[in-house]
Amino acid sequence: MDVVLASPLTRTLQTATFMFPPPSDGAGGAASPPIVAIELCREAHGGHPCDQRRPIHTIRAEFPHVDYSGIATDEDTQHNPDRRETVNEVAVRCDKFLQVLRGRPERNILVVSHGVFLETLLNRCGLHCTDDAVKLRRFDNAEMRSIVLGGWS
Repeated sequence: MDVVLASPLTRTLQTATFMFPPPSDGAGGAASPPIVAIELCREAHGGHPCDQRRPIHTIRAEFPHVDYSGIATDEDTQHNPDRRETVNEVAVRCDKFLQVLRGRPERNILVVSHGVFLETLLNRCGLHCTDDAVKLRRFDNAEMRSIVLGGWS
């Protein structure tokens, strides 16, 4: 794995850190790939308090090994408690996220994200996935799927 791109919500940062823990004592061992927080791959926001991001200064104290340089604001300016993001709005973020993936220099990228985002990414954003077992089935909690992206034009 070359890099881990993770939603900046606590539950995904916990998952990424569990999978790739930072060195705890400097004693060596296999190096974990860098973990980079990406706002674009977070869950559909608004409406549900569990989908609101905590302030970056709070998250950074708990996950200091994560790179937050791509997060524009300390506070969550996207979450609206009175309005849930629509599937079409999530699809727009998915398209932007695909551009981020295309622009990354790494070849093996692990994405730690959320069900609605990943389902939208697989089903509505031009990923020509022909395996219905991959694209039509809902994601289980902590499920991993391996997908090869290619044919960028």
